[in-house]
Amino acid sequence: AVSLLAGQGASLAVGAAYVLAEQFRRTSSVDRALDFYEQLWRPEIEEKQKAGREAANRFLPASPFQLWTRRTALRMAWLPSVNRRISAALVGPPSPVVAMLRTGSEELP
Repeated sequence: AVSLLAGQGASLAVGAAYVLAEQFRRTSSVDRALDFYEQLWRPEIEEKQKAGREAANRFLPASPFQLWTRRTALRMAWLPSVNRRISAALVGPPSPVVAMLRTGSEELP
């Protein structure tokens, strides 16, 4: 599981299926396709797991100040800029891998 807090399991599964299918399409060997898939996708999974661990600290504040900070942020979540920041903190940065494959590029941006 990526993280119960980040809620990225289904999204990452769909992205992983796309990345794996692209690797099968681009290579003639199953072993090479699986190796390339792991090289591309493992860092994405690890990044989402890291974001989930960091989000746990926000959901389970350890001090009155952290609790106040969380409550204040959630009260302000209706503001687009605050909402984007909360979302980014929960799920981490967007994955460049799928965009790279869609454009036909061979390298990550």
